Amino acid sequence: MPEAGTKARLYQLDNAGFAIVSGNRLLLVDALHPGSRFYGGLSQEALALIRRLASGASKPVPLFITHLHADHAGEAAIRETATEIPLVVYTADPAILGWDLGAAEVTLLPLDEDAVIGDVLARAIALPHLRPERYNILHTALSLQVGGASVFVSGDGLLDERVYERNAPYIKGAGAAVCLYSYAFTRHNLAFAKAHIAPHILIANHFPHPDLDKFDTLTRFKAYIEKENEGMTIIPFSMAGDGVEI
Repeated sequence: MPEAGTKARLYQLDNAGFAIVSGNRLLLVDALHPGSRFYGGLSQEALALIRRLASGASKPVPLFITHLHADHAGEAAIRETATEIPLVVYTADPAILGWDLGAAEVTLLPLDEDAVIGDVLARAIALPHLRPERYNILHTALSLQVGGASVFVSGDGLLDERVYERNAPYIKGAGAAVCLYSYAFTRHNLAFAKAHIAPHILIANHFPHPDLDKFDTLTRFKAYIEKENEGMTIIPFSMAGDGVEI
């Protein structure tokens, strides 16, 4: 749990998944999934961390999902976790209503509107995917505010000026921005993040599982941001338990 004086702490779980802890409030994002192709699923290390964080958190625990790909969300992982930790799943994609999630409740988020969830303010922002011809499902970014901390989550979508103009108040100046598409961090994307998001901390995760990554993506990414960071503090998260205060 955060120490006195901190707004929140962000913890890496697996792949694209992470947790936000503020006081006795726990939020999970893209955290319960089986993985796919280059990405591992929910590990025992991540599950143990979720259990530890949930032990002191108010219930139920909200799980926010940016989109319904297997490396971000999965029926079995959500259903099994809900047998021990009460969950409410929040996503904008109505396709989740056809999933068997067992004891987990489901609430659909409106697109481009604020949703008040207890002391959490959430907003799902529709985004085009980097390859819409291949991944033709609803993708969203998320703006999450809890305990005075603000987190912007890009999802696997592509930010552009039109998206920014419609949603600038929910994107600009976030305490932390989490990019779930780290290998797309080109010079253009870093410049866009600096100009339009300007987060206090930029966190990159969604790195391939080391055993499946023949390109050594994490090492190459770290080397790249030493030279090309647009003056931002960029933190690559790769292992369950990596964390930062925001």
